[in-house]
Amino acid sequence: MSDIASHAMNRQDPRAMCFTVPDGDAARVRRALPAVSGCAIRSCVPQCSRKAVRLVIDFPPQAQAELMRVLLACVPSGEFGRVVAHDPLIH
Repeated sequence: MSDIASHAMNRQDPRAMCFTVPDGDAARVRRALPAVSGCAIRSCVPQCSRKAVRLVIDFPPQAQAELMRVLLACVPSGEFGRVVAHDPLIH
C-alpha cells in the first residue's frame, strides 16, 4: 500500500451529524454535549412544520458511538440523520 493510501485510511477527519429533536429538547442536548470530547453544535435549524429543530453536530470520528449513546440517553425520541465529512462551509 502506498504512503498516500495509508495516510488516507488513517486520517481522522472531523464529521458532522444531524440530530432532529422536538424544539423544547434542544437545550437538553446542548447541556449533554460537553460529556463527549470534541463535540459541538454547529447549527440549530427550525423545522417549523414539525415543531422540531435539526441540530448539526460536529464530532471527531472516534467519538461517534459515545455521541450517539449520549444523544439517545438525552432525547430517546430524537432522529439521527446521515453522518458526513465535516465541511466548514455547510451550515
